[in-house]
Amino acid sequence: MCSNDTIRLIHNPQQKPENTEFQRLQELIEKRLDDEEYERGLKLCLTAIKRFPEKPTLTHSWTLDFLVSLGKKKEAITVLEHGLRHGAWWSPKLLKTGWKGLADQPKFQKILKVVRKRFDEETAIAKAELIVRTSEKYLREKASPLLLILHGAYSNNNNSQHTWMSSFKESSVLLAFLQSSQIMSSDHFVWDDEDKALREVKRALSILIGKYRINRSKVILGGVSRGAEVALLSLFSGNTQADGFIAVIPSVGAFTKRFIKTTHPLIRKDIVRGFIITGEKDPRHPNTKTVYKFLKEQGIACQFHSVPGAGHTIPEDFDLILKKAINFVLKE
Repeated sequence: MCSNDTIRLIHNPQQKPENTEFQRLQELIEKRLDDEEYERGLKLCLTAIKRFPEKPTLTHSWTLDFLVSLGKKKEAITVLEHGLRHGAWWSPKLLKTGWKGLADQPKFQKILKVVRKRFDEETAIAKAELIVRTSEKYLREKASPLLLILHGAYSNNNNSQHTWMSSFKESSVLLAFLQSSQIMSSDHFVWDDEDKALREVKRALSILIGKYRINRSKVILGGVSRGAEVALLSLFSGNTQADGFIAVIPSVGAFTKRFIKTTHPLIRKDIVRGFIITGEKDPRHPNTKTVYKFLKEQGIACQFHSVPGAGHTIPEDFDLILKKAINFVLKE
């Protein structure tokens, strides 16, 4: 492991992304929440707390979601206190916005004080994290394409690796996962401060170019949701010298305000190739389509892949779509 003043670099960590059992459970719990099957979801969450004591923030967060949805505020406070005793922690903002229904509970303000102290301590030492993954086909002596991936809001590098890695098991592409230094809990990271986010993307790319042999004409920025938007902002503002992008279910509000509703010029548009993946039922779909049309009008080689029936979630056949995206962006 190497580190510098702003970003912690980890090369091929032995620890792999979440084990399949945990990931399957997380996906099932999220489905129960989306389908409003609160009682069934709550039972899964209570099992998860016991089954995965090493992941207290996530398991207690899920449990809070269901209890608040069921209107069981006192039980939610009990779970919140239990989580804090067993290593979970959250930012005051996440507690107040994520579970705002608990604000009228007598113990909530006391809990906020405890949480604020821990959050301040964690914020003081927080660093962005850059994980680099190489496959067996990666050759250090040969310049390789690079895909730098940014997670979505309230997500992390572990989720990013689980989402993206399986498509690159036999690829020479160098994968790099950037986790924001802006923390909301031990498992939730955001890109709320755009200037800081753009600085970290720029610094991460600089570190990668300095430590690895990278084909400078095949640098791609990728991301999910808010991470995809930060990637687009970084690329087209000239913040980073990338040549392509893969935007998955992007949140493009800030991009629209900066580039479409103003006269802010797009940088590097003559050499950029891109691929956008979105769900037809994603509330952001209309705006994403507008961004796509704008990019095409600017002369950018770009493809738009819309998944029927999908919302603001990773498509089930993401691996297949991602291979198509990589081939297009790298012109392979």
